[in-house]
Amino acid sequence: MANNKLLIDGNSLTFDKINSFINDNPKVELTAGAKKKITRARKLIDEWVKNDKVIYGVTTGFGEFANVKISKDKIEELQRNLIVSHSTGVGELLPHL
Repeated sequence: MANNKLLIDGNSLTFDKINSFINDNPKVELTAGAKKKITRARKLIDEWVKNDKVIYGVTTGFGEFANVKISKDKIEELQRNLIVSHSTGVGELLPHL
């Protein structure tokens, strides 16, 4: 891995790069292209939420609660709780969460 840096582009992640990430602890960065794709996806999700579309895990619950609609004022809380629940045991919460 060049200069001990792992570039995430959404296309080229390999098992060798994952292994190097685990063993070498490189700095991880998103490429400009990956950031652009994330921004485009976020805008699409925001549009769907605004238009009251059904989106599993965004405007609905998860698993057996997939048919439960989440009110717009609770969507952000649902997403925060999802991140927190999946980060249990990995350290302190970041200040902006």
